[in-house]
Amino acid sequence: MDTQAAPYLLGSGIFPSLPLERYLPRLPVGSLREWLNTHVPAGAWVLDPLGLHPQVALEAAQAGYRVLVACNHPLLAFLLQNLAAGPGGDAFRKALAALLATRRGEQRLEQYLLSLYQTTCPRCKAVIPASGYLWQRGAHQPHARLLHCPHCGEQGEFTLTPEDQAILQSIGTAPLHRARALSRLGAVAEGEARSAAENLLHLYPPRALTVLFTLLNRSEGPGLTPEQRTLLHALLIPLLDRGTALWPWPPTPLRPRLLQSPPVFLEINLMQALDDVLALWGEFTTPIPLTQWPALPPPEGGICLFRGRMRTLATQPDLPAFGAVLAVLTRPSAAFWGLSVLWSAWLWGEDVARPLLGLLNPRAAAWNWLAHALHHALRPPARLVHPETPLWLMADELTPAAALAVLLGAHTAGWEAKALAYDPEAPALQTTWQVRTTPLPTPTDSPKPCLHQALQHHLNDRAEPADYLPLFLEGILALSAHGYLPATIEDMPTGYAGRLQALVNEVLADASTFTRLHARAEGESGPRWGLTVPPAPETLPLADRAEKAVVGYLLNHPIVTAVEVEQAMRRHFPGLITPRRALLRAILTSYAQEMETQTGQWQLRPQDQPDQRRRDLQAVAHALRHLAARLGYQAEGENPLLWRHPPSNEVRYAFYLLASAMVWRFLTAPQPQAQHHVLVLPGSRAGLLAYKLQRDPRLAAALQRSWHVLKFRHLHRMASQADLGHDLWDALLDSDPPLWRETAQMSMF
Repeated sequence: MDTQAAPYLLGSGIFPSLPLERYLPRLPVGSLREWLNTHVPAGAWVLDPLGLHPQVALEAAQAGYRVLVACNHPLLAFLLQNLAAGPGGDAFRKALAALLATRRGEQRLEQYLLSLYQTTCPRCKAVIPASGYLWQRGAHQPHARLLHCPHCGEQGEFTLTPEDQAILQSIGTAPLHRARALSRLGAVAEGEARSAAENLLHLYPPRALTVLFTLLNRSEGPGLTPEQRTLLHALLIPLLDRGTALWPWPPTPLRPRLLQSPPVFLEINLMQALDDVLALWGEFTTPIPLTQWPALPPPEGGICLFRGRMRTLATQPDLPAFGAVLAVLTRPSAAFWGLSVLWSAWLWGEDVARPLLGLLNPRAAAWNWLAHALHHALRPPARLVHPETPLWLMADELTPAAALAVLLGAHTAGWEAKALAYDPEAPALQTTWQVRTTPLPTPTDSPKPCLHQALQHHLNDRAEPADYLPLFLEGILALSAHGYLPATIEDMPTGYAGRLQALVNEVLADASTFTRLHARAEGESGPRWGLTVPPAPETLPLADRAEKAVVGYLLNHPIVTAVEVEQAMRRHFPGLITPRRALLRAILTSYAQEMETQTGQWQLRPQDQPDQRRRDLQAVAHALRHLAARLGYQAEGENPLLWRHPPSNEVRYAFYLLASAMVWRFLTAPQPQAQHHVLVLPGSRAGLLAYKLQRDPRLAAALQRSWHVLKFRHLHRMASQADLGHDLWDALLDSDPPLWRETAQMSMF
């Protein structure tokens, strides 16, 4: 198998705002369209055999393709139908207003629900809504309230008042709602499944469960049309998520995976969250044709939804000829799988939740479960499509075991990887496959030499240390190409992922070839592996090649955005050597400046124009020659420029003049004998150099061997000192070291 390196597609660089988006794969808007436009004729049929991300069908249909989606997940199928309907915000607001206008005793339902969150401002004593409540995991009540007073402006965390505690104690129907929540699962949940469901209910604070089930019960009451109930269920789905104890405090970008609340979690004011949910659904105003199988959408593009598994769809008569298969997934989340069962039962009853019951099993998040599930979803398409039909398989938030599961699932289903793109940020894969038409080779020897060669090749290609995951992926691809991976899903032994990782670790433990290092750079920290014998000095490391490529791009594109730079670099460095965003940010901020009149637009600094830098280098060389004469040295050479001490004729200083931070060639190539070696570079490059030293420990170790870093401006300051002598020169030489300071976060997405 010859798997080519491909650029990871970023599309617009923006991730869509969707209900339950924190559980969905992070698929950039436009990336799927870009791949389709390159690989699939316009107007063709495409197949989504997983149905795990509504954006797949929506984006493909908007691009003019007809999409057949096999979706056995009732929540995701419901979301897809309502997103495609595009009813707009007014329809949702009217349905919600009708619900909240119903009566609860003497009160409107809205007044009652709002009262559950009311509190008193500690400054002006006005009665206001709390934004939320902070809980310690396992506590029986919150320990603090969050508020922002619209009257006096007071905001922050405050202790609970007796009135707050009284409101919480007054919610006497929480046990009733908890019992009703379990009863909705009916006879479907028995034994271990019922026990798992009971544990899930502990993820809901009493007030949240009361509000949610009050809304849910009223949405099923009289006086509402079926259309209004559908809209209310669409509103409730993201609200069901916001009501859980899976919102850490302080907030973090980490997405929930475990069925356990954070040590401190936020109980969200669900009545305020309704405004956010309304705004979210209100963004979808353009209808996309959607039919239920076997009815077909129009030729100009649309979605056909099959409510069932792919293996069942494959038995249907008159299936269209597909131009591509699209499969997008993320690492399984025990939180989402388990809550999906609850939410489906609460919204539509036990019969709808029944197909998901197996997701309550904690093994549903294991790597081998993912491999089997993906195998069973991709095996039928491999038998249906023409051998040259491409499969685009995207998976994000990967661990080594999850990455192995994704690649093994497709491999054992009869597909052969043709191209692979890697995003080190998520981390994520975008892979292109075709149906395998030739038999796999049958290896007869140990896989260790194959792995050893693959890992060494990857590090030679990168010419700098690498993280574990790209090395592991390189190893999987090599094992697959030489027939070492299980040919069928039945051949995959128990514990295969752990055994394969142990084998990779055993290869990396070969100290004669590999060495383990530890990086400290912001965004690129942690263990890394490099070659014991580094590449030759003329082989530029990836960081230096990235710097050279970014500067070239800036010279050819006077005004750029950060996303454009990243997209260009992903095309320039495809596959498993794609540089991290933190490195690209460090390079961009070293050479470019954000335009004052256009936010998000960047241009090369005037002082980094080639002509200006040539003049700077000439001025620096002149200053060094002038200083040599003042200090009694004899200056000779160009680059390096040497200071020779006349009495002893020894070289005291060797100066290496450069306008970049590409110092590897100087640090590792044979240099003239000198007591001190000095890198002389622009001050704007010093921060980038410091960042490179933190991300590449071998570079930092090389610099520590009698090397100094001297900035242009510091050199000119020293040259201007009238009393400069040998002692003062030695004292000042290292007084302005390169330091990495994290810039204000530059938005790439």
